[in-house]
Amino acid sequence: MNEDRVDEDRHISETEDGAGGEPPESSLKRAFDIGLERQTAGDFDGAIRAWRAILLQNPDSVAAMNNLGIALRHEGRIAESEAVLRAGLEREPLNPELLVSLGQTRLQWGRLDEAEKDFIRASSLAPRLPGAHHALGILYLQRNRPEDAIRAFRAETSADPNSTTGLLALSDVQALVGNLDEAAEHLRRAVKLDPDNRTAHLRIAELLLLAGDYPGGFREMEWRWRSTPWEETHPEIPLWEGAALNGRTLLVDCDGGFSETLLLIRLLKPGGPCGEGRVYVRCRPALMELLHGCRWLDGVSSLGEPPPAMADIGCPLAMIPQLTGMDIQDIPGDAPYLRPDPSALAQWRARLPKSGLPVGVCWSGGEGDIPLAAFKPLADIPGIQLVSLQKGEARREIRDCGFDILDLGAELDEGPGAFVDSAAVIHQLPLTVSTQTPVAHLAGALDRPVWIVLPHTPHWCFGLDEETTPWHPSARLFRPSPRESSNSVIARLAQSVAALLG
Repeated sequence: MNEDRVDEDRHISETEDGAGGEPPESSLKRAFDIGLERQTAGDFDGAIRAWRAILLQNPDSVAAMNNLGIALRHEGRIAESEAVLRAGLEREPLNPELLVSLGQTRLQWGRLDEAEKDFIRASSLAPRLPGAHHALGILYLQRNRPEDAIRAFRAETSADPNSTTGLLALSDVQALVGNLDEAAEHLRRAVKLDPDNRTAHLRIAELLLLAGDYPGGFREMEWRWRSTPWEETHPEIPLWEGAALNGRTLLVDCDGGFSETLLLIRLLKPGGPCGEGRVYVRCRPALMELLHGCRWLDGVSSLGEPPPAMADIGCPLAMIPQLTGMDIQDIPGDAPYLRPDPSALAQWRARLPKSGLPVGVCWSGGEGDIPLAAFKPLADIPGIQLVSLQKGEARREIRDCGFDILDLGAELDEGPGAFVDSAAVIHQLPLTVSTQTPVAHLAGALDRPVWIVLPHTPHWCFGLDEETTPWHPSARLFRPSPRESSNSVIARLAQSVAALLG
């Protein structure tokens, strides 16, 4: 423990005891500053002690009660947080900041109706308090009321035109409902206010890529690595500048999510944008077994292992399009570029339905998740047998979905390698239906028929308005119209399946 911390703790103890040589006002102010510093640093336990010390000497300090309630909420002590904040409101019933804090505590407890009333009252009492409008917007998003959320975030940016937080939130909701031009305008305003705002730049990148502006989008994507440049994390391996490898050895770190790796790993194939050379990949441990099946890779290891000594140059996987100047017409179209483990095929073939048309379904695990119950129109088609490809908590929906679906069990992909079993199953299915998940990208990488139900603002690789994507030639895309529900999209998809069956 450093000397400053020891001195702060001593001061808090003296404040608790009412001791110390400082005047009471100075002592309380210093304790308040200590509490704010610790709360800002995420040391909520230390902050709680500071706020309690202040309240021992000044039981009517509403500011200390508000901060104590916030700190208790962050520590998961919800009942205590509510009690403290209600005590503050007994002293100042019209304090909008206390109302916002109480609403956030109730929101965390799942008491949405009470939280909504707290936020509405706070915003009515203090129309120029941005935090009240922001909290209300977040609640409306949780209640699936995006239009109300837009109004709340607009009120926030009206109260504080310089709020990049409000502009980013407003952009996110506009994108959620498909208003991409408005979303982009809010992001441009955010960047004008804060030119180094990494989040705003990355969201601009996504919108540019979604619109098909790959050079502009990938340039903006460079902000992803501004805080941790390759030169700092790999001091002995120069950053590749995109020139042909010409026999050199390239290290590629797959440091993004599963979907990103499954989508972009094709860029490393011989004849692709990297040219001819040796390519070593480091990835998440769960993907190692699947990527070992890429015989065109010269080596696969975990991101936690030291880089291979023979690497001449390197880069993150997602930086390759920018480094090579890739445009939309340069997308490698050769598929499949991933293959299932041959030794796993027979095991899973024996588990698949022996009659009917088996259709794999994955409904959760990415952007735009849909409840399994919404897939009932697909399950109701005569001759269709749904097969669950779902992992995680969402598997629990199978029990209460109200229709027949084959559950392949918890052992699916339970080994050391993620998606190895799923690849073996998908390879043998005539059709897979998925929301925007890694399973959808896996089916595309295997070049197996996959119908993907997209959210209003899909991943950039799916573009804006086509039924197909050059990234996954075997995929058919089902997009919602601006006000269309996911249930309606599933119904359309089911009609298309029924039409195929005649």
